[in-house]
Amino acid sequence: MKKVLHMLCAFSTGLFIFFGNEVKAQSSHYLGIDRGLSNNAVTSVYKDKHGFIWLGTYDGLNRYDGSVVTIFRNIWQDTTSLADNHINRLTGYKNKVFAGTLKGAVYFDYSTSKFSHIYYKEKKDGPRSKITGNVTALQADATGNIFIGTEYTGLFIYNSGNSSAYRVQIKGRGNDYSVQSVTVDAAQNIWLFVRNVGLCRLNKTKKEADIVNPGLKYANCLTTDNKGNIWIGTDNGLYQYSMATGNIEKNSTLSARLNNENITDIKFVKSNNAWIGTNGGGVNVLDTVKKTVRYITSNRNPASNGLRSDAVSMVYEDNQQLVWVATLRGGATCFDTKKNAFRLITHDPFSQNSVVNNFILSFCEDKLGNLLIGTDGGGLSVWNRKYNTFTNYSHNADNASLKSNFVVSIVKDSLKRIWVATFNGGIDQFDDQTGKFIHYKCFNTATGTEDKNLWKLYVDRKNNLWAGSTRGGALYKFNSAQNKFELFDERLINIHALFEDSGGDLWAGDYSNLIRIDRSGKRHQYLSVRNAVRSITEDRWHNLWLGTEGGGLLKYIKATGKLVRYTQANGLPSNSVLNVLMDDKDRLWASTYNGLAEYNVRSNTFKNYDVSDGLQSNQFNFNAALKLRSGELVFGGINGFNVFHPDSINQYQSKPNLKIVGLQVNNKQLLGASKLTDYKGIIDMAKL
Repeated sequence: MKKVLHMLCAFSTGLFIFFGNEVKAQSSHYLGIDRGLSNNAVTSVYKDKHGFIWLGTYDGLNRYDGSVVTIFRNIWQDTTSLADNHINRLTGYKNKVFAGTLKGAVYFDYSTSKFSHIYYKEKKDGPRSKITGNVTALQADATGNIFIGTEYTGLFIYNSGNSSAYRVQIKGRGNDYSVQSVTVDAAQNIWLFVRNVGLCRLNKTKKEADIVNPGLKYANCLTTDNKGNIWIGTDNGLYQYSMATGNIEKNSTLSARLNNENITDIKFVKSNNAWIGTNGGGVNVLDTVKKTVRYITSNRNPASNGLRSDAVSMVYEDNQQLVWVATLRGGATCFDTKKNAFRLITHDPFSQNSVVNNFILSFCEDKLGNLLIGTDGGGLSVWNRKYNTFTNYSHNADNASLKSNFVVSIVKDSLKRIWVATFNGGIDQFDDQTGKFIHYKCFNTATGTEDKNLWKLYVDRKNNLWAGSTRGGALYKFNSAQNKFELFDERLINIHALFEDSGGDLWAGDYSNLIRIDRSGKRHQYLSVRNAVRSITEDRWHNLWLGTEGGGLLKYIKATGKLVRYTQANGLPSNSVLNVLMDDKDRLWASTYNGLAEYNVRSNTFKNYDVSDGLQSNQFNFNAALKLRSGELVFGGINGFNVFHPDSINQYQSKPNLKIVGLQVNNKQLLGASKLTDYKGIIDMAKL
């Protein structure tokens, strides 16, 4: 009978979504019992060498591969299972993951896919005993020593090179003491806090612990900074031990700024911020440079903020600057601390100083560098970027207000006047000094009706103002002498894109054509592209680039009249290209219904970005794109807008090793669900 291999694969992600050959980190991600976790009381987090995230809970140990959670629990009378389901602490070294439980310490060995209990000897030639005490601290140093702190039975040190651990005495006090926390400093010194004893340091030569400072008798956590200080979190605020002076003092200034003084964990992340976990106040993030504190709590909107509980048990940063926050009631939440080059601006329902809503339709930069933002249904927002303030305008009973709240296009003319086109409202001229609007109509003399559904405004090099309308509407031109918009050509309808090239030709796009407009004789030239043309721009070689709805990205070579089409088959994330902008280094940026594409005209290559890179959403909107005088680009969509400089974008890529976590032959499981091997092992197993 033919053998069939079924390989269940996990990717070394920690927290990632798999896209072809790329793996991208999310900015925030929640993991709880409703998403496969064994229990919402999460006590600890650890990322192993294979990229799996391990989470200890009150009811089992969990391994997370980015999409699937595998749960490990104690199995009655199975000595190769967990010692206990209540996990307190996790750590690891090489191919082993160590777990401290209520009933001792065990390790999971990838080479056997089993758990082993850790034993110790009181004397070198004495009998072995199992570590069975409540493990309260667990830490690994750079050489693979595992430091196991317990309640009442002291500190044990285990090394994989030895069959047994040994127990550390405190000088003059024996080995019956309770360890509350262990940390390793940059010089690989081992520090521990012992309840009712104080701060201690391991004397590696004598294999005993020395009491360094007995001034503080109780602590929840220890960590070290890069200035020779040990930070000590207590139920009553933050304390610091100075290695230079040997003194422990309360940091009263910082403690007073915390929203909760019951500190459960402290971690200095790679950004040099200190993440301070509290029992009741969530996470307090200290910027060590600016000396500011911000708070991550569950008070506002847990679904978007990330934290589901303010009772934080642990903070953990992995090797890709993802910070995991474990909580005792709300599972675990992961935050990406890497600076997001795609700056995101969204509506804040709790603040009046924000963009009026999140559905963005248009942009314009005024003479002062303010950004005007047109929205769908919310009206117009003016963002003063210098002072980060928003002023919002919407339609109301005042005749001098915005005519419609659906602002589809905004331009600035040669006189620095702002013109606002709206859907179902015509055109308004905006006076930014008074905040008033002057209304203009687009009257179609050929049909005897008013075109209210405007779509696109454009100012050409001769300072002519053009207005294209949709829903069967025509193209209009502003007569400055008469101070009104006049019908230009009733045959040019549904104009959604307007652009003047470097040679002075005016181009337009409708639902199926690229049109070269004859401004004098009106003998226009039509080039069928079979899809709606939504955006037009030009590169330095004088080629036109068209964003089409459903037809991909088109390059029109004017010299030959040839069209070159790029679609998803060439690397686009979507065939609906809504906006196209060219940056200062010949890179073309295209917003779509499925993310943002960067196309290098010189190398003919695409790079694609999505919401996991910090974009407002994968879905962008028509017209909502602009290149600013600074060289920055702005793209808007259904959840706010992004502002970024193209030179600051460094695409995050990871190429994790493929891991096999299960093998079936003829639907029969050969390897346990937790068996793990490298990709190269596939060849050997396929010979079974």
